[in-house]
Amino acid sequence: MKRAAFLLFAMFAVLAVLLFPASQISFSQKTSTTVKVNCAKGDSINAALSSNPKVQSLTIEISSMCHENVVVTRDRVTLRGTDPANDGIQAVENTEITDPTLWVRGAALFTVENLTLTGGFSGLLATNANLPFIQLRNCRLVGNNSFGIQLENSLANGADTTFESAATGVPAGVFLSSRLSCSRCTFTSPGPMSVISVVNSIALINQSSFTGGAVRGEGSLISIADSTISSTSPGTPSVSAINANTVNLTRVEVLGRMIFGQGTTAALNGVTQTGIGMLPNEANVGSNVVLGSAGQPTGGPPNIDTMLANFDLNNFSNLAMNAASTIDGNLICRTGSNANCPNPAANVTGATNCGLCPKP
Repeated sequence: MKRAAFLLFAMFAVLAVLLFPASQISFSQKTSTTVKVNCAKGDSINAALSSNPKVQSLTIEISSMCHENVVVTRDRVTLRGTDPANDGIQAVENTEITDPTLWVRGAALFTVENLTLTGGFSGLLATNANLPFIQLRNCRLVGNNSFGIQLENSLANGADTTFESAATGVPAGVFLSSRLSCSRCTFTSPGPMSVISVVNSIALINQSSFTGGAVRGEGSLISIADSTISSTSPGTPSVSAINANTVNLTRVEVLGRMIFGQGTTAALNGVTQTGIGMLPNEANVGSNVVLGSAGQPTGGPPNIDTMLANFDLNNFSNLAMNAASTIDGNLICRTGSNANCPNPAANVTGATNCGLCPKP
């Protein structure tokens, strides 16, 4: 009886080895690992990235400020600090586009948390990193020469993150079929350059602020909600969208003028504008602008009505207003342009010469 039991146990043991070989058991134990990098002690993030090459998912916990240009080419990497006021990466090279503080080069499933990226040509350069999204959480991309973030054929999601640039730089550059989404983010430019530049790409921003230069778009989709846009440089528009953009602004406060050109379509719902000075808003070269109202972010009343300053329509451009929207100033139509006002006496406080918006 004991011999039969022993033989049965041996058979199960052999079967277990056949079904679950040691290589599989070893692989399951090494799907993820965490490496600690203390930069105050001379540790290196690049060295940590080269460690554990067979691990599927690598988390690098960073303390203090690391002095290096970091390049990430492997998938499933998380760089995590505790506090961006103390933890981060400071570049040692910054003269060329290939000298970012952090370069994500074709890597997927990449995350940065609680870190400052500073001192590079750009804070974060992402090239061909488009599966599915780079994640930025509570980061500070500040003190870089040209860009806070620069996306080239890449996708990124941000939350609670700050993007700043030098006087001649751009906090966020979104290029070559890229997409940047951000919630509760801050974009700041100290100079007259763009505060965000979106070229043939997509930007989806909410609950954020843009301060300094213009929100600029070219051949792109730009959607901004529950945010503020303010140009602090004289003569610099707050919004400049040319060359067939689609622009959606919802519940946005704008300080400064807006320019929509070359076939751009803009929907402005619940947009309020101040500080435009002597320069009017413009729509030109076949652009179309719609002014409407928007409900509260919670979906309840009361509606927020669009209230803009002077507006000039040029070169076969068109403006359509709902009954509650207002041009606080003059509405001028030139060269085949027109504006449709359901209630001209209330829609325009100043003069208007547009055929579909006659003043009594």
